Amino acid sequence: MVDESDGLEAASDGQLRIAITVAGRIGETLARAHEDAARRERDADKLEQRGIGKEAVSAKTAADVSQSKPATAAVKAQQTRSAKARPNRSRSPKIQRTELWR
Repeated sequence: MVDESDGLEAASDGQLRIAITVAGRIGETLARAHEDAARRERDADKLEQRGIGKEAVSAKTAADVSQSKPATAAVKAQQTRSAKARPNRSRSPKIQRTELWR
């Protein structure tokens, strides 16, 4: 017996794959942000242990944060322009053919 499909199953599989991919990317971004915050905290603790003042440590941390992407920019999808289809025309000038034998 032939199972005739209307493509609904394939479409739902594709959407599920996309959703899983997006969720994975968001998870990676959040994990990276968490690791960055932990690294900054460790760096601040090390600097304070060396006797560097809290103002200098907070300035270094602020500079480090300002050099990174904001969380909203990291999660946004990058929009790219897709190539537009061009008609298949040659760039040479058009010559009108008036011969009868053609």
